[in-house]
Amino acid sequence: MTRLGVIGDIAEDITVYAATPVAHASDTHCRIVRHRGGSAANVAVAAAPLVPTHFIGCIGDDPAGDMLAAGLTGVEACLQRTSAAPSGTIVVLVDATGERDMFPSRGANSHLGPLDPSWLDGLTALHATAYSLIGPGQTAAVVQDALRTVHARGRLTSLDVSSRGLIEHFGTGRFLSLVDDLAPDVVFANADEAALLSWDVDEPAPRLVFVKHGADPVLVRSPSGCWRIPVAPRVDAHDTTGAGDAFAAGVLAHLLNDAAAAPETLVQAGHTSALAWLRSRA
Repeated sequence: MTRLGVIGDIAEDITVYAATPVAHASDTHCRIVRHRGGSAANVAVAAAPLVPTHFIGCIGDDPAGDMLAAGLTGVEACLQRTSAAPSGTIVVLVDATGERDMFPSRGANSHLGPLDPSWLDGLTALHATAYSLIGPGQTAAVVQDALRTVHARGRLTSLDVSSRGLIEHFGTGRFLSLVDDLAPDVVFANADEAALLSWDVDEPAPRLVFVKHGADPVLVRSPSGCWRIPVAPRVDAHDTTGAGDAFAAGVLAHLLNDAAAAPETLVQAGHTSALAWLRSRA
């Protein structure tokens, strides 16, 4: 049976919607909403209606961890708990123009330990995010080992670049070397991340690369060629948090269900998944 595995971060998103420009050193009228978040967990939840999916991650031994576990709707959860740190939290500040600033506290996400080997059995693919692949703590080594294990079994592996700032801090050359070493079959990046890595070019690539440009065409690169594929108009959304994760979920689910799918079909599947995600959070 086809099965997608997703490994990495899960956190509580505390989203602050500022109704007016931020009044520094004073009060700003706002609305605050809490969601289950984390890039990897978002991918798992968005993929679950499309393909059997399980999620591997670490939560704190606290009420927030219980909430996060309950929020993995439709997903088979393979969760470790730790008392060494609280569950992860991300404060997302969305200003009056819709621009986002994110303040993550990784917490338990940095404490993922050696995996139960059975958690990787039966996977058709394993997706990871750079947040966990190169972040602090013991998690990075565990995630890298998991990707290598699944790759060695001849199964598909996938990676989301996640954050330009994260890659700059880690080191661009060092990250590129790690990608070459892990040799994922599929990579996702937004325009800023791809520009940093010199991936936003109309040239073939050694793997399937999706470069997202918001409402502009998606660049798809592969060993056999490259394409810029338009996407349908998006819905109006004040908060696009998680839309890129949902795009990855749609692409991966469709790719697992139809390995011969054309690039245009994969992009449309990703865009449809992203739109459904945005509507669910409107």
